[in-house]
Amino acid sequence: MPVIVVTRLRLKDPAVFDEFFASAVAVVEQAQNSEGNLGADVLAEANNTYWTRTVWQGRDVMDTFVGGEPHLRTMSRIDDWCDEATFVEWEQASRDLPDWQDGYGRLVAQRPGAESDSCDRGPSHPRLSRPSSVLVAVEPAPGYWRPPGTWTRRLVIIRSSRCGHPVPG
Repeated sequence: MPVIVVTRLRLKDPAVFDEFFASAVAVVEQAQNSEGNLGADVLAEANNTYWTRTVWQGRDVMDTFVGGEPHLRTMSRIDDWCDEATFVEWEQASRDLPDWQDGYGRLVAQRPGAESDSCDRGPSHPRLSRPSSVLVAVEPAPGYWRPPGTWTRRLVIIRSSRCGHPVPG
């Protein structure tokens, strides 16, 4: 059964963006070239926050990707770059990528005390914003292979939401 993984990462400082982005693109390209990957894309939103979603033929191929380079090296740097890094995974019958709102809902649902829809936040309750601002897709489309380095990047502005669920610190 296909396995879905959705991640959310928020950069500590915009100064680390270039290094983070280069590594993130390499990881997305790794995912898209990995055996058993059925889809992968990235969403960039306001406040230096980035989401990924991938779908895998099964847990074994996903685990192979996670243990491979450059993913492994990139994950070792997450604490240097991010003040928030979270993910959720689940199995589903469909081989399609879930929509961003489904991933958001599942991410929030796994977090204890995150059921509130309040915009209030304090130092121990950073806001988990809904994925909503700019889509950055690294292509090719599923089923169409092109050599790495020839892929296109496209930006699509989508509707923005300012309020999200509080997450325990």
